[in-house]
Order: sequence, then structure tokens, then C-alpha cells
Amino acid sequence: MKHLFLVVGLCLMLTIPIRAEQALRLEYLDGTDKVELLSNIARWEIDGTNEQFRLVALDGTILAEKHLYDEMRRIVFFEKQGPGPEVNLDDAERVIAVYPNPTSSLLYLEGLNQGEMIRVFSLDGQLLMSQMAGAVNTSLDLSALQTGVYLLQINTEFVKIIKQ
Repeated sequence: MKHLFLVVGLCLMLTIPIRAEQALRLEYLDGTDKVELLSNIARWEIDGTNEQFRLVALDGTILAEKHLYDEMRRIVFFEKQGPGPEVNLDDAERVIAVYPNPTSSLLYLEGLNQGEMIRVFSLDGQLLMSQMAGAVNTSLDLSALQTGVYLLQINTEFVKIIKQ
């Protein structure tokens, strides 16, 4: 089985087993997006020093390179269903709301499943917070975090959050 390597700074590296029909959608702040089959991707990198996100193909070419703070909205994993619509790996009908973003203290999450793991990472890959959703609607207290950009992970989805 093929694995996708996720490198976040120097502190965190995850491997994700993939099937050929799984894909990754990069959604940008300008409303555009980019879709790549996971079977074509060697790795993705997040450079915490200059806040760059890179998606690297099997042959080493860079498929995407964007600034996390100014250009990236979120990263979504989904099942590629041929030429038709895409299906999120978690639940096609579910929408998770994350607000307010940016925030100075509390971040509210709506539409979760009870027991889902919620994680907050720094851009250099350090796991800063980990919490299990106790209900459909929950909140995270980010007041202890420094002002900056962070990655919120809920299952296979990553969302950029900003702490003011």
C-alpha cells in the first residue's frame, strides 16, 4: 500500500495510507482550488519559517506552493468518484463551521460528531492542543496561544486559524 508523507516543520511527520481514488483539494482564499490524486503526491511540506505550503509530486516537481497566511483557506481529503461529484472522506452531507476566525480567545466549532479528535498545530508542526469533541457544538480556548497562524485539524480536514 502506498503512503503519503506529511512533513510539518522539523517536529512532525505523519504517514497516511492511501487508495488510488483518494484525492486532496487545496482551497485558496481567492476562491480557486486545486485537486490532486494522493497516488500522484510524494509529500507535502509546511515551512514554519516563512509559512510556505508545498505539494510535491512523485517525480519531485512542485505541484503547488502557496503562502499559508495570505493564500491558503483549507485542505480537504475526499474520495474521487470519477467525473462526477466529490465525496468527503468523513461525511459528504456534513458541514463544520469554525468561527470567529480570526479570534482572540474562544473558537467555536459546530457540526462535529461527538468523540471526534480536534488538534491545533503550530506552523512548525508542534502539537499545541488536543481535545475530543464532547458534543456537536464545542469551543476551544485559544487565549493561551501567542498571536499568529495555526492549523486546526478535525479528522482529515485542516483549517488555517488566526489568533489575534
